[in-house]
Amino acid sequence: EVTSRKMVAEKVLETDKKAEIEATREHFPNSLHQICSSFVRDNPESVLKVFDDEDVGEESSCILHRLMARARRSKPEPPLIPICTNCKHDPCLNGEKLTQNNFVAGASISRVNRPNCLLPRTTTTCDGVTVNYCWAWTGIWATEHRAYFERVMYRCK
Repeated sequence: EVTSRKMVAEKVLETDKKAEIEATREHFPNSLHQICSSFVRDNPESVLKVFDDEDVGEESSCILHRLMARARRSKPEPPLIPICTNCKHDPCLNGEKLTQNNFVAGASISRVNRPNCLLPRTTTTCDGVTVNYCWAWTGIWATEHRAYFERVMYRCK
């Protein structure tokens, strides 16, 4: 994806100009403008150097002006919130009962009536009514067990 690319000061004007030329394409120019705007917000010293290197009145002056205006109007992207590595949900479902809709194979779970039990249990499959899971006793995985959804909960933290 274009927005994952890093920008450098030497390419910011060229890239923004390309975005203006490609304005008829659907997402490509927006992605380029987003990269350039983020660069301007995050690297003010580099942008000042670009201004210093360019002559007033050149074609690049208009591009710089529009770039600065777009950078001011654009909102920074919110930081990515990591999805829980156990339940694979955001927000994390720690302590929540499993359901058919939130089931994830390979997740650590606990029995609802024994939330503090340290015996590791890991989900394997579900059939819509029950959850199948394995548990370890002295480090050896035992045979598969089954429980109704309302009797097991995620143990993420």
